[in-house]
Order: sequence, then structure tokens, then C-alpha cells
Amino acid sequence: MVGFIVIGHGKFPSGMTDSLKMFFDSLDNYAFVDFKENQKTDEFSDELKSKIDGLKKECDEVIIFADLFGGTPFNQAMMLIQDDELIDIVTPACLPMLMEAINSRYQKGITKDMIISNLENGYKDYFINAKKLI
Repeated sequence: MVGFIVIGHGKFPSGMTDSLKMFFDSLDNYAFVDFKENQKTDEFSDELKSKIDGLKKECDEVIIFADLFGGTPFNQAMMLIQDDELIDIVTPACLPMLMEAINSRYQKGITKDMIISNLENGYKDYFINAKKLI
């Protein structure tokens, strides 16, 4: 199973989660981390690491969806995952992308790379697979 984490500024992640709950009965192996106004980056990073560690106990791989390339949540995530082959980060996240990813991860044999490839093809003018940049 591929786990998902949504990160971003303000209530973007929790807002996306609220929207996803309108379409899906449950969001298994899913987490979000809001980067709150005036929050210290190390507090955000610690919370994100905790969510990653929790998902890695249940999931083979993880995809992090970030709201903005180069923003603080994205940068903190990149520092945490840069050497972990089982985690990727994609940006910019949007509701249709998350819905497609959630639907696709229940296919037999699906991997994070397959999900990312499908998203990349569908959102190629909008999509950045950040780990390919390093």
C-alpha cells in the first residue's frame, strides 16, 4: 500500500482533507500537516517526521503532496526524505490529483512510481516530481 501525506501553508492540507472526506468514506494510510502561521519550521518538521514514521509502519511507500514548490513545507519535506527511496514528494497538489491518487492506490500491484507516472502524464503542464531535480 502507498501512503499519502498532504503538506502546505495554513489550512491547505486540512482543507484538502475535509474536501476529500466528501468523496471518500475513509482515508486510510493518509495524513496531513498544516504549516501554521508563526509556527517554527523545526516544529513543522518534527510533526511531519512523526507522520512519515507512522505511515512507514503501515505502508511500503509514501508520496508527499505539497502545495507549493520551494515553500517552507516543501523544503522541510525535501530535507527529511532526500535519501529515502521509498518516499517521493510531488507538487503542486490539487484536489483532482489527490482524488486520482487515492483511487489508483487500491489497484493490485500499484507502486508510488506508477501513481506518480500517471499523475505526471495527466498533469504534465502542472506537475513537478521534485526528487528528479536533485
